[in-house]
Amino acid sequence: MALERRDVFFGPCFAHQTNLVVGEIFKESPNLVNASEKAIRIIAYLNKSVYFMARLHDEQKIKYNKYFALLLPCATRWNSHYHCYFSLLRTKAALKVFTITNFTDNLNKFNFFFIFLGICFKICS
Repeated sequence: MALERRDVFFGPCFAHQTNLVVGEIFKESPNLVNASEKAIRIIAYLNKSVYFMARLHDEQKIKYNKYFALLLPCATRWNSHYHCYFSLLRTKAALKVFTITNFTDNLNKFNFFFIFLGICFKICS
């Protein structure tokens, strides 16, 4: 487009270019894609269940004395995936207790998921 419209200035947008690079890194790594999909599935599942979200809020109140929302990413918002992962990580302790009391059979998978999600979060921040 810059070649067609010489009368308009097209400056490089560092934030947009960085976003594209990070997006390409995620596309190339099956592990990052898998962690991202799991994070989104966990948040979607909890957000749809009034019962489980209430139990998670109870644990958040005990652990942090406040409540945290679990955020789903949005295709039109930059950093929405970052905020999605961060929303899970900042309530990690409450989620662990919540998982132990509600889904004990999946605890090993849960711990591995959070270790991997923490690594992904450090890479992206």
